[in-house]
Amino acid sequence: MSENKKRFFDEFDYPSYEDWKSAAVSALKGAPFDKLMFTSTYEGIELKPIYTKEDLDSISFAKQDFPGIFPFNRGASSSGYKAKPWEISQIISIPIPEDFNKALKDDLNNGQNSIRLNLEKSLCIHEDFMSDDISGYEILAAQLSDLQKCFDDVSLSDYPVNIDAGVGALPVFAGLCSIAKPQGTLNDLHGTINFDYITELAKEGIVYDNLDRFIDEMYAITSYSINKCPGLRTISIKAYEWHNFGANAVQEAAVAIALGVRYIKDMLHKGMNIDEIANKMTFGLSIGTNFFMEIAKFRALRIIWSRIIKEFGGNELSGKMHIQAFTSEKEISKLDPYVNLLRSTSQVFSAVSANVDSITVHNFDKEFGLPNDFSRRVARNTQNVIKYEAHLDDTIDPVSGSYYIETLTTELIKKIWGEFLVYENAGGIIAVIENNSLQNKININFKKKFENISVRKDVMVGVNKYANITEKPIKSNFNFDITKVDNFVGKFDEYINNRDNSKIDSLLDDFEIHFENEPVKAIDIAIEALKLGAGFAEIYNSVPVKDTEVIGIEPIYLRRTSEEFEILRHKAYDYIQNNGKNPELDFICFGSLRDWKARADFANDFFAVGAFTNRIIDNNLSVEDAINKMNFSDKHYVVICSTDEMYLQIVPDLARKIKEANSESFITLAGYPKDMADEYRKAGVDMFIHVKANILECLNELYDVYGLNN
Repeated sequence: MSENKKRFFDEFDYPSYEDWKSAAVSALKGAPFDKLMFTSTYEGIELKPIYTKEDLDSISFAKQDFPGIFPFNRGASSSGYKAKPWEISQIISIPIPEDFNKALKDDLNNGQNSIRLNLEKSLCIHEDFMSDDISGYEILAAQLSDLQKCFDDVSLSDYPVNIDAGVGALPVFAGLCSIAKPQGTLNDLHGTINFDYITELAKEGIVYDNLDRFIDEMYAITSYSINKCPGLRTISIKAYEWHNFGANAVQEAAVAIALGVRYIKDMLHKGMNIDEIANKMTFGLSIGTNFFMEIAKFRALRIIWSRIIKEFGGNELSGKMHIQAFTSEKEISKLDPYVNLLRSTSQVFSAVSANVDSITVHNFDKEFGLPNDFSRRVARNTQNVIKYEAHLDDTIDPVSGSYYIETLTTELIKKIWGEFLVYENAGGIIAVIENNSLQNKININFKKKFENISVRKDVMVGVNKYANITEKPIKSNFNFDITKVDNFVGKFDEYINNRDNSKIDSLLDDFEIHFENEPVKAIDIAIEALKLGAGFAEIYNSVPVKDTEVIGIEPIYLRRTSEEFEILRHKAYDYIQNNGKNPELDFICFGSLRDWKARADFANDFFAVGAFTNRIIDNNLSVEDAINKMNFSDKHYVVICSTDEMYLQIVPDLARKIKEANSESFITLAGYPKDMADEYRKAGVDMFIHVKANILECLNELYDVYGLNN
C-alpha cells in the first residue's frame, strides 16, 4: 500500500461491514434487523443504516474533486461563498408601497443583501376594482408610481432584485426597467423576474390549449434582458409551489426539470440559442425538513440539469443551475409556532451546505398575519447566524465525500430522471397537468404523509407530539391601518381620470402592433406608457391574444401538514376561553409507579395534542377504591393506565362499574391487549390508544363526547 493511501493504525485489523452487522444484531437483542435498521422514504428510496467508502466506488461524480466544474455537484462557483455570498432574500409582506419601502431600507441596513417583492396582485388592480378584489399580503402596485415608492432611496444596482409577479411578469419587468433607466442602472440590474406561467395557471386550476401569449411574453422580456439588462434572469421555475401542494423531493425535482425543458423548447422555437436561454433561467426550490434529503436533492438536480443543457448543445458553463431556495411553507405550523424557527434553521443549514444561490426564510408567524419587526428580524438573522457565527461558508462544499450524501444523491438522480421520463413519455409537463395525472400522484404522496402524521409514524414537534397545552395563539403586532387599503382603492379611479388617456391609448396600440415581431421595441413602448400613467393591468391586457380554450384542471395550492391538528386545537381554545381551563381527563392508575407510569406518560403526550390536561388517580388498591375516589354526579372521561396483566384483573369490573355509576362516562384504555379487546369493549371500554392509533380519529371521537366539536 502506498504511503499516501495508508490507513491510520494499519497494523490493526479493520472491521468489515459483516463485523458491524453482527454487533448491531447482537445489540438489537432479537429484534428484526432489516425492519428496524432500514428506512423507506417517500421518494421510494431505502436508506441503509450505515454507508461505507465502498458505496462510492461506482459513483463517478463523487470523484469530482473541485467545485465550479462540470457537472457542478459541488456547486456552481469555484470560490463557493467566498467571492459571492448567498443572497439573503427575505419577503417583506407589507401591502402599502411606502410602508414596504421603510421596512426594506431597515432590513437592508440590518443584514439583508437582496430585495424580494411579491407583485402578484398587480393585475387585479384596474378600473372599477374594489377592496374586496384584493386578498393576501402582496404589495399594492397598480402603476409605475407605486413601484417607484417601493424603491425610494434604494439603488437598484447595489442589490439583486427578485420579483414574483405571477403571470404579470411583462408589465412589472417594464416597470422595473423604467425605474432603472433614470438611475443609469439598467445595464447593472441583476436578480430575477420569476415568470413560470405553467405553474401560475396550475394554481388557478386552468390551462389553455394555446399558450402562445405567455410564450411570447417570456420571449419578449428575455430578449430585452439579453440586450439591455444581462444580469436579470427572466425564466423561472417555481417548483416550490408543487412541494407546497404535497410533492416529495423526487416529484418536486422532476417537475422542475420538466418545466425547465418545456421553457427551453419554447424559447428555442422562438429562435433563441441554448446558451442565451440557460443563462436566463432560475429554479425556485423548496427546502424541506428532511435535512440530508434536501442536500442531496440540490446536488442531484445540478448534475441532471448540467447534462440536459449539454444535450441541448449548450456549453458547460451554461449548465450551471441557478437556485433560489425557500423554506417550506407546508411545514409551517400555527401550533407551538416558535418551533418554526428551529425548522427554518435546519432548512437554511441544509441549503447552505448544498451551495444554493439565494435563500428566503418564511416568517415563523406567517400564518397569523402580517409580520412585525421581530418576526422579520429573526427570519433574516437565522441566515446571518449560519453565516457569521456558524461559519458554514468558510469551507466550500463541506458535505462532499460523505458516503451517505453522495450515495443518496445517486439514488435521487435515478429516481428524478425516471419520474421526468414518465412526464415526457406522457406528452410533457402540460399533458400530465392537464389530465391531472401529476396532481393525482402528488395527492397519493400527500395522503401517505398525512396518514403517517395521523398515526405519529412521522413526528411534527408541537403538533402531533410534545404539544404545548398552555400556549395561547399569537397575534401579529404589526401596526397596520387597514384604511390605507381603502384609501388606495378610492384614489385609483381619480388617478385614471386625471391622466392623458389619449396618449396612453395610442402607446398601448403601438405596443400591440410591435409586440409579436419587435419585442424589444414593444417593451420600450410599454415603458413609455407606464411613465405616462398606464397601469400594469393595461399593459398586460394589451398583449395580443389568439383564440384559446380554457381547460379546467385540479388546482395546486398550499396544503400545510398541521392544518387538521390546528382545526382541532382551535376548538379546545374556544373551550378554554369559555371555561377558564383546559378540558380534563381522569387517569386511573393501578399498581406501582413502575406498572402505570410508561402508559400514563404515553397517554399524557397523546391527549396533550388535543389540549387535554389530566388528574392522576393513583394508589388504587382495588376497583372499589378507585370508584370511591370519583364523583359520578357528572360524567367522567377516564383513561385507565397499568400493565396488560393487571388489566385482566381490573378492567372488566372497573369499566362496568363506571358505566353503572354514570352511563355517559367515556372510558379509554392505554394500550391495546388484542386478545382481550372485544371483552373489554363489552365491559364498557370505548377507545384504545396505542402507538398505531390514529390520533386525529381518537381525538375527534373524544371531542364529540366531550362536546368540543359543538
